[in-house]
Amino acid sequence: MLRAGTAASRGDRTVMTLLARDAALTRLENNEIGENIVGSRTLVMARVEAGGWLGWASTSDATVAGVRILAERAYQSAIQGRLAPATAPATAPDAPPNAPPDATPVARQVHDPFSPATARLAVEGARERADDLATVAVRARRKGLAAAGGYSVSALEMAVATVSLRGGAGQSSDDYHRATRVAVWSRVSDPGSVAGSPASAYSQDARDIDITVLAEQAIARCQATRGQAGRLAGGRYDVVLEPAATRRLFLSLRRLPPTARRQVTASGAVTLVDDPSDPWGAAQAFDFEGAAKGPLTLIAGGTPRHTISDQAWHMTLLPGGATGTGAARGTDGIGTPHGAGDLLFSAGTAELVAKVERGLLVTRLGPVQLLDGQTGLVATAILGSAFFIEGGRAVRPVAGLLWRQSLYDVLQDVREVGGVPHLFLGAVENPAGDPVDDPRRNLLAAANYAGGRFPAVLIGGADFTDR
Repeated sequence: MLRAGTAASRGDRTVMTLLARDAALTRLENNEIGENIVGSRTLVMARVEAGGWLGWASTSDATVAGVRILAERAYQSAIQGRLAPATAPATAPDAPPNAPPDATPVARQVHDPFSPATARLAVEGARERADDLATVAVRARRKGLAAAGGYSVSALEMAVATVSLRGGAGQSSDDYHRATRVAVWSRVSDPGSVAGSPASAYSQDARDIDITVLAEQAIARCQATRGQAGRLAGGRYDVVLEPAATRRLFLSLRRLPPTARRQVTASGAVTLVDDPSDPWGAAQAFDFEGAAKGPLTLIAGGTPRHTISDQAWHMTLLPGGATGTGAARGTDGIGTPHGAGDLLFSAGTAELVAKVERGLLVTRLGPVQLLDGQTGLVATAILGSAFFIEGGRAVRPVAGLLWRQSLYDVLQDVREVGGVPHLFLGAVENPAGDPVDDPRRNLLAAANYAGGRFPAVLIGGADFTDR
């Protein structure tokens, strides 16, 4: 189907991408099953380069006739000057260093990220998902506790077809990828308490997740710190971020403007790699432009190594320059964002809470707001998922804190890294920090996840204010 669209295009280069997704979500609230919904969506996107201009279009009509019309719409968008390549500045912002990626692009099918059994759960597994979550509710109710949670499943199919007619010689390539992913999470609390003790797990195969273990983890945490969340005076505290909080904070680095990202350095404890060859990652060997992906070290022992980019970025800012690094993400016709897809935060060996005499354990962060792109100043609320640490133990829940600090300072203040990285497969999060892969949300957002593995980290002297 996509080849029919690229063949019909009048552009110098055409990239057509198809996304199709089945998804399901089951929710648990106050020990009762609430929503149990499913949904399917399809999107086809086209990017056409014609005479040095770029054009985009998209459709949900996934037929041969539909993609032929789409190719013409994208071509008309290009020749009408919807987005003209800018004159290259003397030094293009965020220009990748000349050093090549760390290794050759990943081989096709590093591992199979698709589970037929999991794909079935996304379409006809409503009773199974509800029964599994009921296990959490039953165990929590026996302890006099309230449980909430969710079980989301999705099966994603992606195809890219590219045709280039530059120089009079036609070149084409095709890529195909499919994957399943599962997120299960639970939050257990005293009835009426704003504090909740979360536990979550991700996988590409639902059979890898033991929901009983997750329930017991959340219940044990809640019992150990049982009680109403108290207030804590603002000030500087050593803070231990659990993996979900680490992920949310460090993914906010992508929102810094290009000129600011060049300033990013970190303590020697920080190493970040975008690695599609990781056996627990998405195993996607190509990006939204069909370009091969390869491992790319972004920060090595605190020192910046590479930046990420895509081909459209280079066409716009560096005509005739280097190609991208296999990091193109989807576009809705407004632009071509690029970003890391499989971030690995290298783990250490430390048991972190035991090393803190007086500080905070944060299990989830609220949305991270970028207040100043150049200084990296961000703010995030602690929404009842934090605990006061005293003598190396989390002793009581706390709430009402606001973390306001420069990301650059946070990166420099990372003291130690936990030893067990937690797998994430890119479900979005609600304000409470719980993963939510909702079938009603935008399909492009569903595909543009940033997965990877993140450990707990210990940050020294984080700056909190009591609101």
